[in-house]
Amino acid sequence: MNRNAKTGARPDIAHEGNFRSLHLVWIAGITLGSYLYSWALPGRVKMQGVSEVGKADPPMLVYDGACGFCNRSVQFILAHEARHDLLFVARDSELGRRLRRTYGMEAVESMLWIEGNQVFTRSSSVVMATVYLGGWWSELGRIASLCPSPLLSAMYNLIANSRRRLMKGRTNCLVPTPDQRNRFVS
Repeated sequence: MNRNAKTGARPDIAHEGNFRSLHLVWIAGITLGSYLYSWALPGRVKMQGVSEVGKADPPMLVYDGACGFCNRSVQFILAHEARHDLLFVARDSELGRRLRRTYGMEAVESMLWIEGNQVFTRSSSVVMATVYLGGWWSELGRIASLCPSPLLSAMYNLIANSRRRLMKGRTNCLVPTPDQRNRFVS
């Protein structure tokens, strides 16, 4: 094996120490990000004095019931969730309108994630949904929460602006099971 004349290091392992340091920094960043992700997300709104509407223990997902992409997202969550306690609320239902009014989100056209006294919108609601799923989806959500908010927002906008084109020609009839029906509230 040839060795570096200055350092005496072998070329095949010359950067091994740097790799280990970078790996430790990456692990520390993910650990810190996992701890801080819920309050550092862009689009988070913390409410004071929330009415009874927002006091539900399980999280709520307010989604556009007329959007095929949103319906597919709900189907995906139902198929992959670990906890099975998320409540689904169509945005234009009576409860959906009341929740949006309570949280001052009438003009917001994105999906809303409501948990406790906090509302997450746009890319933050997607991150919260992935964290809710559990398993490696949860880890993916935690990693995504470390991305700069302009990048997350740009990705969200790209998908949101083309969601109808993405689903063009596809039928997505959401038929919940009897157990799931109780979780669709209006």
